[in-house]
Amino acid sequence: MKKEVIKTTAVMATSLAVITSAGKVHADNVETNNDTENKQVQTTQTTQQKADQAKSDLDSAKAEQGQAQGEVNQAQADVNTKQDTVNKAQADVDSATKNVESATNDVNAKQEVAKQATSENVNKAQGDVTNAQADVTKAQTNADNATKDVQSAQTDVNQAQTNADKAQSDVTNAQADVNAKQDAVNNAQKAMDTTSLTKEVKDQSQVVSDAQGKVNQAQGEVDKAQADLDTASQAQSQADKAVSDAQGQVSQAQSKADSANKALTDANSAVTNQTKTVSDAQTKVNDAQKAMDGTDLGEMQNVVDSLTKQVARDEIDNQTAKADFAKADKAERDALGNTTITHDALVDAQAKANQTKSALDTTSQNLAQAKKATADKQSVVDSLQAQINNTAKNKIVVNQTYLNGLKAYMQATLDGKQDLADAMGKLAYELAQQNQYQHSDADAKVQVSFSKDQPLSDEVIKQLSLFVAELLNPIRAQLGTGELTVNQGSVDFAQAVAKAYDDDNWQYYGHDNEAINRVAGQMGLFAYTGERAKQAQNYENNGGGADFYQPNTKQYTTTLDKLKENVYNDIVKGMLFNGSIGKNVNTVEGNSYGFNAHGGSILGLDDTRKYNVGTKAVGVSFDSVHAVPHFLSLDNNLDVVDPNGTYAKEMTQVYTTNNGGSDLQTKLSQAQADLNTAKQNQASAQNAYDKAKQANDSAQQAVVTAQNNYKQAQVDYDKAWENKESTANAMVNAQEALDHSKEQLADAQQRLKAYEGSQDQLEANLANAKQDLASKQAKLADLQKAQASAKVQADSAKQALDSAKNTLANAQSQLATKKQVVASAKNTLDTAKTKLADAKQDLTSKQAKLADLQAKLTKAQTQLPALQEAYTKASKALADAKVNLNNAKFAKEVADSKLVKAKSALAQKQETLSQAQSELDQAKANLVKAQTTYYNLLNAPKLLADAKANLTKAQADLKTKQDALTVAKEALDEAQANLDAKQAVLDSANVKVVSAQKVYDTYQSQLELEAKLAKEEAKAQADAEAKQVQANKQQTVKTNNVVVLRNTGKNAKVTSDTVVSQVKEDKVVVSPTAKETPKHMGSVLPQTGETTNTTSVGYVLALLASILGFFGLAKPKKD
Repeated sequence: MKKEVIKTTAVMATSLAVITSAGKVHADNVETNNDTENKQVQTTQTTQQKADQAKSDLDSAKAEQGQAQGEVNQAQADVNTKQDTVNKAQADVDSATKNVESATNDVNAKQEVAKQATSENVNKAQGDVTNAQADVTKAQTNADNATKDVQSAQTDVNQAQTNADKAQSDVTNAQADVNAKQDAVNNAQKAMDTTSLTKEVKDQSQVVSDAQGKVNQAQGEVDKAQADLDTASQAQSQADKAVSDAQGQVSQAQSKADSANKALTDANSAVTNQTKTVSDAQTKVNDAQKAMDGTDLGEMQNVVDSLTKQVARDEIDNQTAKADFAKADKAERDALGNTTITHDALVDAQAKANQTKSALDTTSQNLAQAKKATADKQSVVDSLQAQINNTAKNKIVVNQTYLNGLKAYMQATLDGKQDLADAMGKLAYELAQQNQYQHSDADAKVQVSFSKDQPLSDEVIKQLSLFVAELLNPIRAQLGTGELTVNQGSVDFAQAVAKAYDDDNWQYYGHDNEAINRVAGQMGLFAYTGERAKQAQNYENNGGGADFYQPNTKQYTTTLDKLKENVYNDIVKGMLFNGSIGKNVNTVEGNSYGFNAHGGSILGLDDTRKYNVGTKAVGVSFDSVHAVPHFLSLDNNLDVVDPNGTYAKEMTQVYTTNNGGSDLQTKLSQAQADLNTAKQNQASAQNAYDKAKQANDSAQQAVVTAQNNYKQAQVDYDKAWENKESTANAMVNAQEALDHSKEQLADAQQRLKAYEGSQDQLEANLANAKQDLASKQAKLADLQKAQASAKVQADSAKQALDSAKNTLANAQSQLATKKQVVASAKNTLDTAKTKLADAKQDLTSKQAKLADLQAKLTKAQTQLPALQEAYTKASKALADAKVNLNNAKFAKEVADSKLVKAKSALAQKQETLSQAQSELDQAKANLVKAQTTYYNLLNAPKLLADAKANLTKAQADLKTKQDALTVAKEALDEAQANLDAKQAVLDSANVKVVSAQKVYDTYQSQLELEAKLAKEEAKAQADAEAKQVQANKQQTVKTNNVVVLRNTGKNAKVTSDTVVSQVKEDKVVVSPTAKETPKHMGSVLPQTGETTNTTSVGYVLALLASILGFFGLAKPKKD
């Protein structure tokens, strides 16, 4: 079947090729085959009959299919009903089986009881019931008494709760008052605090300076890019001139080479011709001699005949050589044009490659910057996360009881302090054990070195100070003693104090008061003078020596983590929970725990400056004498005595604390957002780079392709030029050969005549021939000399031409490179200009922001005196509110304590009640159990008989259910078999419907195609008849299968296949065989004039599509 389809397709394709190639038809008489038309009508009728039969078959198949589907549906419904019956029967069997198992177990149990039902056991069971009843009565009495106790305790709890609620209400109101007062203080502080605004102005000034630097840098890049472009453009102009000059030199060298080659060709031809002439002259001498001798007359006649034939052959060769030269000349010109085209394509490709390379460089730089930005943002995120982890790990946990005790301790007399130490020692011990330093891997990686000559750096002191503020601020917030801040002044103060300890080589226990006052005075802070300067100072709390201290150590090398650990332990173990310093001691497990003044001082509770709510600052450093940590705390309002001093100037540069980690979390969220943005930018940059790389790879490959094409074009041109030279020489040689053969013929004819004449004439001819030979030999010698000279000139011209071509190629290559440089320079300049514009716009925006901030700062500084007065009043009101809050908290603690005791008593009573209730429940359960045992033993025979009767009934019911299940399963199997048979019938009917549908569709498509073809043929016949009147210009007489073209007199034999005859006027006659001529061809061929038969083409295409569709080639076969 496949071979037949291919064969049929091939036939139709051949028909299509024949008809479409016959674009012009000229005919006066073409016979119309009526038998073909009749056969077409008969075919249509047969197809209609087949289509009707197919429709009938299809309807019958569908009817059978519908009937079979109904029977299947009915059988399926029957199966479903039978399955439901089986399922219900199975469930009944399962239930009956369980009933039999339960009844069997009950019989076994009743049999065991019957065995135990002796008189002795019955009497014992009756006694157990009596005892159990007595236990229930006793347990009920206990439960009633416990219930009364719980009700009384609940009354006590309710009263204590009422008192505690009132105390809580008082605390809440007092706290609300404190909060309101604190808000007022904060607002007043914020209103007069220009620190943040001053810092913003300073920071923005730096931002503006940085932006100006970027503008300057961008301007420099623009200037450089412009200079580079100017240089590159000048170089390109020079390269253009070099190419132009080189092209002129090639043209000049080509002209000289052409002239030299022509001269050489002429010289070669002259030598060749003269050699032939000499040979001919020698022949004439020989012939003259033979004529004298009277020999070779017949041979001479043969020579004339041979030369006559040679002239005819040379004439043909000469025409062929001219045609070959014409082709070679066109090929050489085409090749030359192709070199220009490929060279221009190479230049364009190189220019595009330059652009893509520049774009790739830009995207590569952008990608590198994006990757660096991502890495930088990731580093910030990692750093903040590490700080959060460290901050979250390191906290100091205290409770309100301890804080209240510490406040009382700071205000108590000496005896009162000892009493408090005794009372709070255990709690201090517990808190000291609870608060342990948590190490940081990140800080452990930070190496720190310090000595007398090289104190701790600003950065390390800042980190230590922020760490301490983070630890203490949550506790100070609970106490209401103001938040600690860190500024550059406090950092420098701490560093200067540590250096003063080093300078004094402080070896004594306690504070170097004189050094602290000296540094304070130098920085514009309050300082004691005279003898008092040696006795007191207002700033420092110091701890013990660090655990890494070594005597006589010149320089310490440790880590930031180690420094923080010592600071943490000094605060926890040395200040907050250590009672040994003030000798207010409570010894626990051999260690002293309690309160001391250092703990109250670092929390803002010291006697002389208690409850100061001004802005506090802290600085922490280590000296290098004993590696002692120094905690310096200051009040920015009370301690500053010189507003123009060092500290006053530096305290505006505030370093933000992490606010217990919340500020860090905010920063982390922003940093994470920045990181996400950076990653998105990197992804965009990566995408742009990938696209640029792909474009550049394609462009670079295009350059390679263009270079190869250009090189190949040059090779092709060289070959074409060589071929042209070769064909030119061949043409010249052919012409010379023709001329020579003609000369030889004329000479031979003349020589033949030489045999005629008198003896004197023959002698004269011989003498003349010898004289002519000598003359021609002399001329040949001269021509050979000229030939050698021409050869030298031609070789020299060729070398000059090759050199000029090389120079041109090099110049063109240089020009392409210069164009690449210019394109790259233009891209660089455009990029630089864009960058400059962006930088200028950014600078303008930042300058505007700076001006706005400066105006705000000026306004704030003007309003400062009035704001300071409001702040003082708000601070006093806050202090009074905090006193009230503390009193309310103390009252609440008392009420809470009583409530706890009442709840504890209630809990105990409830526990007693619960126990009594449990005992009562157990006694009741024991009574029920005893009563059941007694009943079962007393009635054992009857209970056993009832159990056996139930078992017999359950077994009979199970048998009935099992029989019903068997019947239901058999009915289901029968219904399923019936369904399978009906389904087989339906499957067969479905196959018949599909098959009948395909047959019907095929005949229906054939009918539609035949109707369309009939319509086209009718239109073609009408068109042909309309044009018949124009058939007088040219006639085709059809005689004995020969088509005669009137205008030319040419004829072409018509064979069994299509014949196409090419005539001078390019008019084509197509004659299909009578056997294969379709009806529509009979109607079309009578057309006259030069029209294209598109109707015939459409017919063939439609017929071909129909055949392909019929054999399943037009579309995929569907199951």
